Formats: sequence, structure tokens, C-alpha cells
Amino acid sequence: RLVVPLLQTVKALLRRAPADGAFYCGFVVRSEQTRDLFFAEAKKRGFDVIETPPEAFLPDPPPAAVRSALPLRLLELRLRPGEKTGADDWASDAPDQATGAIAC
Repeated sequence: RLVVPLLQTVKALLRRAPADGAFYCGFVVRSEQTRDLFFAEAKKRGFDVIETPPEAFLPDPPPAAVRSALPLRLLELRLRPGEKTGADDWASDAPDQATGAIAC
């Protein structure tokens, strides 16, 4: 329920950002289904997603506060060329897709 609203918000922000704008987020893979949904929706919504392996940004050994038994990822999202224009698409603007807390 949160993947689509997050990506809609990121897209709206990046449309207003400089051409080289990027969104970075930490991602802990708790569910393969959510991971697959995130990447599928990101592609569908015009994002390029670049993954940075944890060893590229965490010291070795990682601090205890960031150790995880689950896979850690750092994701960089950028809009593909041609995606910086157009109207923003919000879940609440499509009543057939708006459910729960995102419905207006």
C-alpha cells in the first residue's frame, strides 16, 4: 500500500528538481513481494534505479546499529529522459486504485 504513493511523491519532487536530481533511499528487503512490486512500479513510472552494494557505503565492519540479517540496499532513483514533464499522477486521483488511507 505504500510503494505507489512513495514513488508518486518521489516523481513529483524530481519533476521539480534540477535535471540531474536524484532520490536516495535505504531499502531493507523484508518481503520479496514488496521488493518485486517496488522495482516493477519504479520501472512503470519512468525511473531508472541504481543499486549500490552495502560494502560501497558502509565501513567494514559495519556499525552494530546498521547490521541486519536481512539484505540492505542503497537505491538511487532518477527519472528517465522524457519523464520530467506531464501531470502528476496521484493514487487518490484514480478512484479505482485509491484504497484505505490514500483514498480521498
